[in-house]
Amino acid sequence: MVTKQELEANADAVLAAADQETDPVKQFAKVWNGIIKPVLELVKSFTGSRIDDQISKLEYAADALCNGTNVDAANYCQAWNDFHLKGLLKMIQVFTGPRVDKVINRFIEISDGLCPNK
Repeated sequence: MVTKQELEANADAVLAAADQETDPVKQFAKVWNGIIKPVLELVKSFTGSRIDDQISKLEYAADALCNGTNVDAANYCQAWNDFHLKGLLKMIQVFTGPRVDKVINRFIEISDGLCPNK
């Protein structure tokens, strides 16, 4: 498992790689795999089963979105909107450093762009 310090050290490079992409799904995949998914794995070490279940559903849908099919994008957007994951990510920012915070904000921006509210 990656440490908080390792994530902070890698955050700028992940953000730069995502910003080089023009396709929002490719940006999403870079940010998701580079920072967000490992952050959520760290979060699971202190959350309860209810939150862990929501995170697992998000992980499943986000991993599918990274594969690039429309059905998977719809599944991700349903999880993003139904589980109020933006609020969870904002809460996680209390525990992360400033570089990871920037990546989380970028991830929220990308997700909001891919998944307009119902």
